[in-house]
Amino acid sequence: MIQFSSFRKAGAMAVGAVAVGIALSGLSGCNGLELPIEVTVPLIQNSAIVAANEADGDVNIAVGAFCDLFSEEELDALIRQFGGDLVADLVDITGVELTKVTVTATEGDFDSFTDSDLKLIFLGASPLPLGEASDSQGLGGSFDLTQDEPVDLLNDLEDGDCGAPTLHFEGDQPAGDIRFNTTATLTVYTRLTLQQP
Repeated sequence: MIQFSSFRKAGAMAVGAVAVGIALSGLSGCNGLELPIEVTVPLIQNSAIVAANEADGDVNIAVGAFCDLFSEEELDALIRQFGGDLVADLVDITGVELTKVTVTATEGDFDSFTDSDLKLIFLGASPLPLGEASDSQGLGGSFDLTQDEPVDLLNDLEDGDCGAPTLHFEGDQPAGDIRFNTTATLTVYTRLTLQQP
């Protein structure tokens, strides 16, 4: 489902938006300015839950694996790719918060499920929660996975961390197959670091 490349594409698109935001903000007198930019990026398309395989209504979908989601070198390379060398030399990315993950059915719905959560599962360590949703009446055609303290994908993961994002549903067996798309909303925090003349 969510492949490693999808997270990297999300990061690339986020950095591209950062470059646009900097250009629009103007550079004069902005040294040290904090510039949060919200970006919505697609993660997965056309994923499926097969009703016949989910008789107990307890669904776990492992969505690939990754190590070192963001490194300083990769962030610098992305800034240079999307914003050019000038922008790369003037901005620091200080955080990449996962604000929410939106799950939207394109076939069927999530009415049979009352709870869902997304976690990063690690070998030999506790899972890292990324967001959750709950509705006693069913999750409907679309829902958001959120939490009170969003995970900072840049700072909350240690170098060398390897994990598998896992989407979990709880409820009853769905009446039919479900296909769905998933998007992430990221808040990218940047700081302008202009040198004084």
